[in-house]
Amino acid sequence: MFDTMKVARKIREARNARNMTQMALADEMGVSYQAVSNWERGNSMPDISKLEQLCNVLHITVYELLGTDDAQSRTVSKILEKEELPELEELAQIAPMLDPEIIKEAAEESAKKRQVNWHAMIQMAPFLDAQTLDEILEDAEPGDYSQIIALAPFLGSQTLDKLVQRCEDEADLGMLIALAPFLSGQTLDKLVQQCEDEADFGMLIALAPFLSSQTLDKLVQRCEDEADLGMLIALAPFLCRETLDKLVLQCRDDADINMLAGLAPFLSKETLEKLLFRCDEEVDMRMVDHLAPFLSSQTLDKLVEKLMEKGEVGNLIHLYPFLGRDMMRKLAKKMMDDGDFDAMRDAAAFL
Repeated sequence: MFDTMKVARKIREARNARNMTQMALADEMGVSYQAVSNWERGNSMPDISKLEQLCNVLHITVYELLGTDDAQSRTVSKILEKEELPELEELAQIAPMLDPEIIKEAAEESAKKRQVNWHAMIQMAPFLDAQTLDEILEDAEPGDYSQIIALAPFLGSQTLDKLVQRCEDEADLGMLIALAPFLSGQTLDKLVQQCEDEADFGMLIALAPFLSSQTLDKLVQRCEDEADLGMLIALAPFLCRETLDKLVLQCRDDADINMLAGLAPFLSKETLEKLLFRCDEEVDMRMVDHLAPFLSSQTLDKLVEKLMEKGEVGNLIHLYPFLGRDMMRKLAKKMMDDGDFDAMRDAAAFL
């Protein structure tokens, strides 16, 4: 690639030699002041279509601007002098300066002449439109998965699926994790199932957002002996409830309030209550607050009764929508006996 800082310094020196401001140069070039500023700071290069005009305005040659002793400068010269279009590998080194049409033409010519140059295509992919890239690579034979991974963000899912399936025998879960956001769900499910012997919970957590629930359930059950509640919290949004219930109850580690709160939205009430009563923590207001929407009214009534025994009555008013009617009346009586008429007034709406 060009040494952008050298080019930036040359533009700045030539502009100053002509006693021009950045704004004046921008006006002459028909670009924004910010574009000239970025050129002179080395943040970007002028488009190749602007080079001749820029050199004319600054009274320097293209060779003075870019130098004459490197391959990139020679490639630019070929384009400006309208010689035969350089090879794709040559253009890859100056891609940020090129018009999209030049890149597209070179990529198409390269694909016609011989096998796809994967290294060059990876370099050029950010500068090609998706349709052209798909057309060039649709029938190509990739060398290995690393090439596909590098191009995945730029390809359509159908083209990517075809490329991956051509070397599916080389697939492993590490590679598929990198490709998962870009593959179709159907292709990813198929390839992951072919590698299921490699699966562990860390890999499944990375793949979970992209797999079908059926495939994920099957893979999780293959390594269920490794499961702990922390891992299942990460997988809970993606597993079917029946599978999650089964795995949670098989875990040997005890739940704490944070684990229960993380799992509660995804478990059946029955499983959550079994976990709750395996929990070593004493019932407190924090536990009841977190779990109230997910528990049966009978279980919640029992927990509230324990809180009442500890004297935590006034704080329970917000739980009324989840309680059984008998427990509501019991709480109301307790409030009346305690003379807590403000809480009693609030509770009246639910009685």
